[in-house]
Amino acid sequence: MNGGLKAAIPFTILRSLWESVESFAKGNELSVSELFERMAEELIIEPKPLPLRPGRRVTRYGKAEVYKEEFPLIRTSLWLDPVLLSQLRSVYDPLCKNQFGDEAVLDYTTLVHTVCYHICQKHGISYNQDFFDDSYFLMKYTYQDTYGETLEAIKKLAELLGKSPTAREWNKHRHLVRGPSMTIILNLFDSFKEAKSLAMRDLEEKNK
Repeated sequence: MNGGLKAAIPFTILRSLWESVESFAKGNELSVSELFERMAEELIIEPKPLPLRPGRRVTRYGKAEVYKEEFPLIRTSLWLDPVLLSQLRSVYDPLCKNQFGDEAVLDYTTLVHTVCYHICQKHGISYNQDFFDDSYFLMKYTYQDTYGETLEAIKKLAELLGKSPTAREWNKHRHLVRGPSMTIILNLFDSFKEAKSLAMRDLEEKNK
């Protein structure tokens, strides 16, 4: 066990994951903090893959609340050695970029989930596998083919309105076609005008 000075480290974690680890710890007369530090020390010596992509963001319209209901999080804390946590972070920062690309930024929420995930893996503790399935997350909570889906949504709104939608009309009515936010559109296209032009061109070809 690491013998450094301890501090209360707050974090957010999947409720069911926390309850599973907490139950196992109590059944073995351990604190969750002790169990966590033991696994953190193991991962510093022998790192294992991150079980989920950091920085997940729900982009499908109306799905944020669904995600919160499916994967409720809780705010809690552990009594840990901050130096140990810093060492773990220094090990996993480069591993994160190697696993997910240079644009990936490791956060403490992902780091905590990683330690608890590997606690479950080591001791055969049940956990919510869907939460750690990036493919499931992408399929259900993001626009996988955002480019194509955006054009389809604009075409659908144009058909509903009977005309090419303005940016203001898009912001007001996009929920009718489950379209992405204007921010996402501007990240994909140079402008809403460009996205609309491409969509309307496709619509004209379809109606010929």
